[in-house]
Amino acid sequence: MRAVHKTTTLVGVAMMVSLGLTCRPAHAQYHIGGINYGPSLPQENLTATFTQPDGGVTNKAYSGYVLLDVKGVGQSYGTDYNDAFYLYTGQFAGSPANGHDFGNYQLAFDSQPLVIFNTSRNAANFIVGALPPYNPLHDYQFILNTGLSIPEQLHFGVSDGGFSDNTGEYQINVKQLKPVPEASQGAVFGVGAFVLGILALRARKKTRRA
Repeated sequence: MRAVHKTTTLVGVAMMVSLGLTCRPAHAQYHIGGINYGPSLPQENLTATFTQPDGGVTNKAYSGYVLLDVKGVGQSYGTDYNDAFYLYTGQFAGSPANGHDFGNYQLAFDSQPLVIFNTSRNAANFIVGALPPYNPLHDYQFILNTGLSIPEQLHFGVSDGGFSDNTGEYQINVKQLKPVPEASQGAVFGVGAFVLGILALRARKKTRRA
């Protein structure tokens, strides 16, 4: 019975492999421009303060698409609070606004040190897809197009012109995204044929013994 059960199991596996019924990767995948991307290395966490233009810099180098998870709030527009994308207290209470004064007071990004009054480097300008809607928990996950073909360190901060009276910080998790290779159908069928070949060899051995 054990031999029969073992053979039946192997046949089942071979059929599943031959039919391409293999398990999908457990991690999330993101479809961009007809290609599937998944989180890869490098990855890291960093803090970006509101109190200077260049608030924080990654230790590792990145290129292409990166997955960001940005938390944290601070005060960069007077006493009003803002998170990565929205001002949400004071005159913005009840109607959060993405930036103010020509787009300031939100997350900024660059591959070189950030400078004052440069809203062209707002992270919102480099998001893949639409701007995330306002989240009262102030936690945003999104894909950023670094525009880099050669890996470089990433710089983060808050877009503003004066930093002496600012408070707060962003907590940022960065993950490199890389294309996820699709298993070729030929390779899948090849594995199935290999398993079936083993079964045939075992059957011949049993016939000779008999």
